[in-house]
Amino acid sequence: MTFAVVQSSWENPEREFALTLGQELRLTKIHRDLRKMSHKHYINVKLGGGGTNVYDTWKTSDGLADWMEECFGAQPRLTIDENHLTLSNDADEVPIKGVIVKPPWHTCVA
Repeated sequence: MTFAVVQSSWENPEREFALTLGQELRLTKIHRDLRKMSHKHYINVKLGGGGTNVYDTWKTSDGLADWMEECFGAQPRLTIDENHLTLSNDADEVPIKGVIVKPPWHTCVA
């Protein structure tokens, strides 16, 4: 799994939640067209906006910066990283690169 952390550098004061939510809801229509993206977590930061976009692989995230520049008129600051291990408290499991392993809390230690 690949995570792309997007931070837009808009020079605005911290936005009110209602305004932010309205803007982000409108943006879901645009981001929905990114069919390669599994899901997006929107975040509210003091300057700008952004979020975490989740992709199945690094390759599917290719072109994100160019697409965002074309769509929004400016290229955001991106940090793209591979995710190799996930703690899923909901499922009580630990997948490593998609393969579920026995979590340490299920191992008997003498």
